[in-house]
Amino acid sequence: MAWGCEIGLDVKDSRRDIDIAALAPQVFAPAERAYLARCGADEERSVFFSYWTLKEAYIKARGMGLSIPLEAFWFDLAQERPRIHFTPGCPDDPNRWAFHQFSPSARHRLAIAISPPGPQSDVRLRRTLPPHNL
Repeated sequence: MAWGCEIGLDVKDSRRDIDIAALAPQVFAPAERAYLARCGADEERSVFFSYWTLKEAYIKARGMGLSIPLEAFWFDLAQERPRIHFTPGCPDDPNRWAFHQFSPSARHRLAIAISPPGPQSDVRLRRTLPPHNL
């Protein structure tokens, strides 16, 4: 937990060698699997890692890990910012969450979950270089 809010962050290497077809049914809700199935081959990997990082950011922010069933919540990626939805098995309020996604490099996907949304929800990613003397 951060000062006055819950925050979770996840980053993944999207070039990681995984079997999307085998893993998606284990970690995604039906709505996410359906959206992924409609994606073209060129989009599938990006959408997979978007969902995966968002889901992990959320469970990290809640501090409950995999005790939250991964099928009990899902994300809608059709909006400007990802929107979370819950089944009755995961009682939470979608309005208390803000989510951000970034691609900090050509091969990495990063997601941040913040609750409650507010001024701290305005997240910017900045790239810095370490001083040469380190």
